[in-house]
Amino acid sequence: MKVKCINIYNEHTKEYVDTSRSLTIGKVYVVLEMYQSRRRGNTYRLLSDDDKTPTLFDANQFETVEEKHASSWEVRESATRKVCSPLAWNKPGFWEEFFDGEPSARAIYQKELEIILKESE
Repeated sequence: MKVKCINIYNEHTKEYVDTSRSLTIGKVYVVLEMYQSRRRGNTYRLLSDDDKTPTLFDANQFETVEEKHASSWEVRESATRKVCSPLAWNKPGFWEEFFDGEPSARAIYQKELEIILKESE
């Protein structure tokens, strides 16, 4: 799935801005994960511009360019959330382990990222 950034909302200042280290207006991004929750609303996990960190961004900042998603994506729902991503990423604590630098989580992330990026070409 691909989306194009149409605006940038700064969650800290609660204002729309013209530039950001993380996003570029007009740039097309590959969606790594779609996440929907009561607390955060609809978000996309994308590779940020500044350091290529897999970061959640409010979906309202984007328009869909291509709806075809990676073959590895699965949909999981609970009473409070819905996630579309590789199954391995939906393991409880996966993102915490990834951001803590856990080697096994990093390896799983890299493997799934390569599948998503290859299929988005």
